[in-house]
Amino acid sequence: MEVRLIIVSGRAGSGKTSTANEMSEQLKRFEIKHAHIDGDNLDAMFPEEAGADMLLANLASLWSNYYHLRGVDRLILSGTAAVLETDRIARTLRRVTASIPTLHFQAPPPPSPQPSPGRKDGGGPSPPTPPRLGGKDGRMMPPASVTTRAFILQVPDALVERRLKQREVGSELPQLLASSRRMAGVLESQVGGWARRVPTDQREVKEVALDILRTAGWI
Repeated sequence: MEVRLIIVSGRAGSGKTSTANEMSEQLKRFEIKHAHIDGDNLDAMFPEEAGADMLLANLASLWSNYYHLRGVDRLILSGTAAVLETDRIARTLRRVTASIPTLHFQAPPPPSPQPSPGRKDGGGPSPPTPPRLGGKDGRMMPPASVTTRAFILQVPDALVERRLKQREVGSELPQLLASSRRMAGVLESQVGGWARRVPTDQREVKEVALDILRTAGWI
């Protein structure tokens, strides 16, 4: 069994969310089962924490449900700095596939049988049935390896500033512009050539999305 993972990272304003959403839409058209998780929401809390521990913990919970309960074996994970945690993300997904899922719900019981004429017990509710899992014949999914492709979206400073000014109207804009410039430097200096750089300026979102999916061999 193999799980296939695409990580889409990039500075604020690079088009990560739009690109990942479009990738998901294209996969739907090809009827390819997948999940899309916005990694920036997995540790969105105050006070903020350094590191990726909260992101990985929440990712494990979500992926367990997608994989074990629905048999999803492809994941698009978008996030500003997710590519910096590529190895830990892949290990987390692999560990989840080999674990027993924690089930927080039960499948609804089948309808109670109607009492037969002259029957005194009235039928009564049936015992709850266990939820159907995502594996073959409703069984548990097997452990899986994880194949990862990572992409960094690149865009010039001037275009980032224009995009962020159109998107952000609150007091966060100056801080967001500064952090976007800083993150562009971090991604360039700390991530090697194993992550493919994808220019997004003067390109339609659909073009970028299809480029990534084809490069990763998903379509």
